Amino acid sequence: MVRAIIWDYDGTLGYREGGMWVATTLEVIHEEDPASPLTEDDVRARLRGIFPWDRPDEPHPHLSTPEAWWAAQVDLFTDILGDLGYYDGRARRMAERIRTVYLRPDAWRLYPEVLDTLDALSARGWQHYVLSNHLPELGEFVERLGLAPRLSGLVNSAEVGYEKPHPEIYRRMLEMIGPAETIWMVGDNPVADVAGAEAVGIPAILVRTRHEGVRYRCDDLSGVPAIVEG
Repeated sequence: MVRAIIWDYDGTLGYREGGMWVATTLEVIHEEDPASPLTEDDVRARLRGIFPWDRPDEPHPHLSTPEAWWAAQVDLFTDILGDLGYYDGRARRMAERIRTVYLRPDAWRLYPEVLDTLDALSARGWQHYVLSNHLPELGEFVERLGLAPRLSGLVNSAEVGYEKPHPEIYRRMLEMIGPAETIWMVGDNPVADVAGAEAVGIPAILVRTRHEGVRYRCDDLSGVPAIVEG
């Protein structure tokens, strides 16, 4: 029987160097308008709640292709940049540039202990899966960073149209794994990763962040083997 660990990606296995959406948007603004007085706080206030994972109760199967997913985000960013003072074609051009900058291959990294931890667990018979609220390009990141050969499967919200902690995305993951002796979830978000997994009967470990009431927690992935085999 399979022993499986489901890993979140962003904030758990990997991260984007230089910041996420706020930093990327501000970078594009300053490329276009070096004298702009806008700050991260100005941008953050307008990005709050706009992404699919900010509304996990709203399925979005109509955005399950890269073209549809990004078209929706470019439309949102065009409106936001208009609110910030950039209009018409200028806002649209900047919104499309956000996609290019955000996906810059050299910006994506793994945390230093990730590969060693996964390899050590694999040697003990564990299989690894990724379950992530992410972009359509997650599979490309996983391949480029050397994770793909270590994984038995991946479920990405941008492809299935459901965001953690929605139970449907966990159901898709369990369906992919099939019959198993034991399954654990590991992630950095107490709601999407821990509460979402526990709601469908999967024990979960919170990593890299702290939250009261979480049963299993460790500072980084090096603490995971002791918990899942304890």
